[in-house]
Amino acid sequence: GLRLACPGTENRNLPDDVMVEIARGGGLIGIAYFKGAICEISADGIADTIVTAVELVGPGAVALGSDFDGTVATSLDTAQLARITQALLARGMDEAVIAKVMGQNAERFFRDNLPDGN
Repeated sequence: GLRLACPGTENRNLPDDVMVEIARGGGLIGIAYFKGAICEISADGIADTIVTAVELVGPGAVALGSDFDGTVATSLDTAQLARITQALLARGMDEAVIAKVMGQNAERFFRDNLPDGN
């Protein structure tokens, strides 16, 4: 999450200037969907945070950060991810940027950074 999008998350979220540096270095900023990472955990709140993140670090550095590992309760499950897409479309986000955020950025990041097994 971003402190810019949700003041009061200092205990969990890195400072926004650090997020910018991570993005400049080729890193990925994952937007989580649980209380404490973002202020509003609805699809609309997640979309608002994504829009803020894209504005801050650029469309190639933002991804979903669901934390579906079971350690936190999320507001959406994978079957409801289309609600985030709809909320982003309603905010006028370009479909190519939405595709990046909704999966292409993460796929590229892992492809570029995980060993290929050779």
